Amino acid sequence: IPVAEQCGQIVPLGRWVLARAAAIAADLNRDRSHPLRMCVNVSTRQFTLDDVADAVVDALRTSGCDPSWIELELTESLLLEEIPLVHDAIDRLRALGVGIAIDDFGTGYSALHYLTKLPIDHMKIDKSFLRDVEVDAHQQEIVRALVALASAIDVDVVAEGIETEGQADFLRGMGCGLGQGYL
Repeated sequence: IPVAEQCGQIVPLGRWVLARAAAIAADLNRDRSHPLRMCVNVSTRQFTLDDVADAVVDALRTSGCDPSWIELELTESLLLEEIPLVHDAIDRLRALGVGIAIDDFGTGYSALHYLTKLPIDHMKIDKSFLRDVEVDAHQQEIVRALVALASAIDVDVVAEGIETEGQADFLRGMGCGLGQGYL
């Protein structure tokens, strides 16, 4: 992604990724009674240089993918930039039925009040908070607080970087039923 951003190719690459993700999600979910959601990372530069909502509409139209099968993952740092522009784009995407997640939550410098200002579906806890969660009481309390915060504002939590059964068990005990990782 950094190379694509540096050489000015992030917009066409990002559009290609969105198109492929929508096509794959449409194929995977064609005959499923419980559809899977395809999560797509969108770089800050792509989001600010391109009309991502239009790119998503194009990808959905071309693929026949249901909008609810796509979720865009936006970094916390993006949410601090160009707030009206970002908010308008997120509103358009949500109106389509596309999910929105804050990726790497807790690693940026955002004020917590943005969580209530932006219409998001999921908050993704960065893997750095889970690395030692099985043995570090401080890490456990941070994760517990993040899960409680998300629950209080009616946002689902996705934990990144789950690599052990102990991490998965801890997260389930906290009420975090969604995760990503190599487990």
